[in-house]
Amino acid sequence: MTDPRSTEPASESVRRAMDGLVFLGAESTGPHVPATGRDTAGSAGLGPADHARREADRLADALAAHGRGLDSLLVLDVVHDPVLIGAEEVRAVLADVLPSGARPCLTAVPVLPGALDEGNPFVLQGVSAAEPVVAGDAGRFPHSAEAGVLVAVAGQCADTDDDMVTQTDEVMDRVAGLLAAHGAGWDDAVRFDVFYRAEGTAEGWAVNARERARRFTEPGPATTGIPVGSLPGRARILLRALAVRGARGLGLRSESWPAGHWDWPFHLPYKHGIGAAGTVFVGGQVSLAPDASVIDPDDLATQTATSVDNILKVAAELGLGARSVLRLVAFYRHTDAADAATVRRVVRERLGDHSCALTLVGLPYLAYERMVVEIEAELR
Repeated sequence: MTDPRSTEPASESVRRAMDGLVFLGAESTGPHVPATGRDTAGSAGLGPADHARREADRLADALAAHGRGLDSLLVLDVVHDPVLIGAEEVRAVLADVLPSGARPCLTAVPVLPGALDEGNPFVLQGVSAAEPVVAGDAGRFPHSAEAGVLVAVAGQCADTDDDMVTQTDEVMDRVAGLLAAHGAGWDDAVRFDVFYRAEGTAEGWAVNARERARRFTEPGPATTGIPVGSLPGRARILLRALAVRGARGLGLRSESWPAGHWDWPFHLPYKHGIGAAGTVFVGGQVSLAPDASVIDPDDLATQTATSVDNILKVAAELGLGARSVLRLVAFYRHTDAADAATVRRVVRERLGDHSCALTLVGLPYLAYERMVVEIEAELR
């Protein structure tokens, strides 16, 4: 029998795909969950496999509320403590725990050792699609996958002795090739995330920012660039992307850059927010001025409030408000457990009685000196 959706207008395919996205976090901002944001107990004393089952069950319960299973995951992110468990061990454990039909694009993001609450070796977040997920290769966790018009590319890196710029060029080529295999390109990207080895300085960020930027035509995607203390092997940079095939050509894509909003120290093609058929992706928002100077240096609470307020300014240009926030991912400078509590508290204050998914990623530093938090978001 012919699938009736195969003859629907392309614009309806895009709208249906975007409306069907479910964004899963590591915890919730809701008022009736513990201070850690998680209903589950900590994993101190549990082995990696038991912890993985607990995390998978948590995601499965969240998806069941939408009538879905783990096989609907298009994207799966593992935020892990590299001292407690390495990226390859995480992949092996999850391969055993997840059902065989679940083949998401997996990206492992290392946190500062000790930054996760309650002895957890890792936490999971993900993106679920309404359309069947079709892997781009035969791997247990494929390098790329699509679900209808959605195309995801898992975190890609280079295990070479090359310098940062050379590795960036190589990995950008690889991501472009993976997008092309699904009929997509850089112009279709709505989110582009960068994790790189650096020392938390503006110079460290800038060394490859221009190399990445030259691949995009304006208006580019929403983007987040995060320095991390470690990456697998000799990798200096890890890149991933999410694209919506055809949204721009169909007039279903919009961009946001509020007047007087913060900017980078030199021109880049990205936008602060990208709307695709009603779903909005906001790139990492920070406490910077239009001249890229840091506002409220080292003040985590105030910078968190500013970052959330900036998300809402970006969203307002696209017709959405605080009650439309689906998920926040907060990358913050971790010094002790009080820092995570500060981010949670301020996020809850700024969102009022609205609850959303939340993931906290504690790091040794952020992209600029004395900038201590960067938050990205999805809204609908």
